[in-house]
Amino acid sequence: MTFDQYPLNEQKQRINKYKRYERIFTGDHWNAFNMASVYKEEELKVIEYVVTNFGGLLSRVSADLLFEEFPKIEAGNNQEFIDAVIQGCGLKAQFYESALEGSFRGDALFRIRAKDNKLYIEDINPSNWIPNIDTTNIRKEPEAHTLAYIYQIPSIGKVRKVLHIEIHKKGFIINELYDIDDNGKVGGKLDINKYKEQLGIEETVETKTTNFLVTHVPNYRINTSYFGISDYNDIEPLAFALNNRITRVDQILNKHGDPILAVPSGVLDDEGRVARGSFGVVEIDSRESNGAKPEYIVWDAKLESAFLEIDKIVDFMFLIGDISPAILGIDKGGQAESGRALKFKLLRTIAKKHRKQLYYDTRIKDLLYTAQEFASANKLEVKGVKSKSPEPVTIEWQDGIINDAIEQLEVEERRLDNDLTSPIDSIMRIDGVSRKEAEQTHKEALESRKNKIPTFNAQPKI
Repeated sequence: MTFDQYPLNEQKQRINKYKRYERIFTGDHWNAFNMASVYKEEELKVIEYVVTNFGGLLSRVSADLLFEEFPKIEAGNNQEFIDAVIQGCGLKAQFYESALEGSFRGDALFRIRAKDNKLYIEDINPSNWIPNIDTTNIRKEPEAHTLAYIYQIPSIGKVRKVLHIEIHKKGFIINELYDIDDNGKVGGKLDINKYKEQLGIEETVETKTTNFLVTHVPNYRINTSYFGISDYNDIEPLAFALNNRITRVDQILNKHGDPILAVPSGVLDDEGRVARGSFGVVEIDSRESNGAKPEYIVWDAKLESAFLEIDKIVDFMFLIGDISPAILGIDKGGQAESGRALKFKLLRTIAKKHRKQLYYDTRIKDLLYTAQEFASANKLEVKGVKSKSPEPVTIEWQDGIINDAIEQLEVEERRLDNDLTSPIDSIMRIDGVSRKEAEQTHKEALESRKNKIPTFNAQPKI
């Protein structure tokens, strides 16, 4: 892949979309929708733009369902290393953050790297990522994943701007450096050995792995694009319409929130002893007032149709965003009476979570298997733990919904009564613990029960 300009033209549209959707997520809708070009010049001086950040809510709900209850990740004889990676690399937080980012960007990206004989896994920005895609077959695995970064490094008498290209292939990484100007025009290739110590990189690095050290997690996608589709793709126009409608209603209410007082003629002194304008007062003809008392002039807003439109837009955002109001506690159908009833109300939201889980399940298994392989081959450690031979990873996902403890106990009791499960498996499901911990709990429970059995032959103490 050659670089005459960075970012590449084929990157720019994707990067701009990432930036726009990130602004929607963070609530910066004024710039996301370029509102300065929507309102008239005189309106810009007084406008108070009201943001309803439904996009941020949608992303947080998705991430909560996926990773608020962290999945059980097991890797056989290499479990100690996997536990160290999850804790040492902060994967619980990183997976949650990647779910947020994947929701609004449509893509999440992880990179495995080594430093000082330690292994790291990082959630990185896909704006810097360029997969080498086979355009004749989008589904085909890319031949390489390229990461590009711009650095400013001290040079003789000045600061030099360089473009670092990191080309990931299976088994090795190639690093290249180029000059780049402020306009993004890429210049000549630099001798990377001159910057080896300064940047901590080598021209070629052997990873000794059978897979890439870069893992892509799409939000969801179709076979016309390798990149994922953002959750905001469908709700963007609705978010724009909702903000605009609420802002207009707010303007109207502010405009008529300070009514003028109308009084009969003769009440105000025309010789300057009363300042008319400072009291917001107007006189009406005494012949028309018929001795009426002073009263405020108010406007009958009649905003019912505006609020009805707002309600419909919100309903459409819930519908198209696959978010059930019940998950926020604002279900119009009333409160669910049990955990099972709640899950029925959340069918579409749970289906949305499962859709995302399809991609995360495969990618996390690949990521953690490659991490084991990379650490084992290069003698890396995490929190003092080294990897044994790589083991296939299994993941048991949670549904993300708070469990009804009593209902769950009743279900497990029926399973045990009908010999459909073992006590160990029931403890694992109820307490959300590993098999080893469940076995220990079961052992302690049996001992406790044994100690509680009364003995009738014991001699009384004197």
